[in-house]
Amino acid sequence: MNKYCSKDQAFPDSLVFNSANELEENVANYEIISTCTSIDILELRDQVLGTVIPLLKGYIWQRSAFCPRVSTDGSAPWRRSPKSGKDSRESKTVYLWGQLAFGDNIEDEWFLVSLLKRVTREMPGVGARVWDNDGEFLLIEAAYSLPRWLKPETSANRVFLYGGEVHIVPLPSGKHPTLPPSPTVDEALGIVASDAVRTEAPAGVQAAIDARLGSYPEGAAGMMHSARVRLPARCAAALAAEPLAIGPAVEAFYARGPDDMKAAAAQIRFPPVDIVTVLCRFNRCLYAQLQGQTWEPPKGYPMPPVDSPAHKAASLGAKVVAGMEILLAREAASGGGGGGSGPDGLCGPARPPGCGGSWTASAE
Repeated sequence: MNKYCSKDQAFPDSLVFNSANELEENVANYEIISTCTSIDILELRDQVLGTVIPLLKGYIWQRSAFCPRVSTDGSAPWRRSPKSGKDSRESKTVYLWGQLAFGDNIEDEWFLVSLLKRVTREMPGVGARVWDNDGEFLLIEAAYSLPRWLKPETSANRVFLYGGEVHIVPLPSGKHPTLPPSPTVDEALGIVASDAVRTEAPAGVQAAIDARLGSYPEGAAGMMHSARVRLPARCAAALAAEPLAIGPAVEAFYARGPDDMKAAAAQIRFPPVDIVTVLCRFNRCLYAQLQGQTWEPPKGYPMPPVDSPAHKAASLGAKVVAGMEILLAREAASGGGGGGSGPDGLCGPARPPGCGGSWTASAE
């Protein structure tokens, strides 16, 4: 069995995120790189977003959203020198980079892969890389179809998405003796983009990745779950203005601590008045997290009888409100620097506004 069958493999130590030289868990890291050194990096970002935004409609992220940053505003953390904090690689290539925190929802990570595949398919000369704390998870998924020589210790800077397909830069051989034994990212992508060496991964690898992606990216929004919830009108308006706030709110509620309980009980930002019933959109993981939690609403929170048809919507709503209260209390305690995700599903984590926005609800 190929060593990539083990989920315990770590990515090369040269890619670090913190002082302990460890990759963060449940975070997908990615780069989008142009082989054209003369392209304006902001133009590259605009083209990427123009490709991706139509595919994000209706999608609810778990923790953070797709938000590629430009390298000229700050290099990716895995490219920085631990001592200087600056980009440790000499590169003339412009690139976008990002980190997607997906928490317990692994589907966010695979949706990201589908977006990167689409970007590289639609944008000639653009490649992408993606990995997490397990390492090259694309190779883990396709473990039974990999070349025998490809192991964690030989995979650094060799795996790319290009032209909508998975590419693997081979080792030097008798047929290609001039290939670098330890390529840089720039060298490897240059090899992928050239016609001199065949780098497209075997058909079995492509099939394994495509099978895992299924109907993504177009079909991703159809896998969301909508449920009726009873909320204070102010909270309903906040979620209508910022639908992606539901992810961080549910996560905050799900991982609540003693201080969070106080914030939820205070009901300062979303007092339980003007209760309305609205249709709220979740991903399946978020909905399961809410449903699986036992929660006694704060004293004074209006709840219908347990045998009432409205009780389920009220119970879900009480948990959502608690999560929103916790989320905003945490932000206030940290200085309130979070940015909203925006209606296009970009740039998280989402921060719910205090109030405002248009919404459709049935007042009760």
